Amino acid sequence: MMLTLKRKRLVGVATLAAVLAVWIGTLLFYLLFDPNLTQWTIAMAVVAVATEIGLWVGAAIVGVTAIQRLRSRFSLFGARKKAS
Repeated sequence: MMLTLKRKRLVGVATLAAVLAVWIGTLLFYLLFDPNLTQWTIAMAVVAVATEIGLWVGAAIVGVTAIQRLRSRFSLFGARKKAS
């Protein structure tokens, strides 16, 4: 399945929105509830995992884009097919 530019942007924006929501939620948790060290450690671990997932999704989008561009360039130059 080819990912179109529209789908890649949608995935990228949704991932960014999810990561930002986790960061904002953690900030609100800190400001509203004054967490102790254990609660704050757990909250920051959740933020770290969410951010890491966001980075990996972004890297995957860049990788898929690079592969798609490479394939399109090879098809532009008319890759030779084996004679049958």
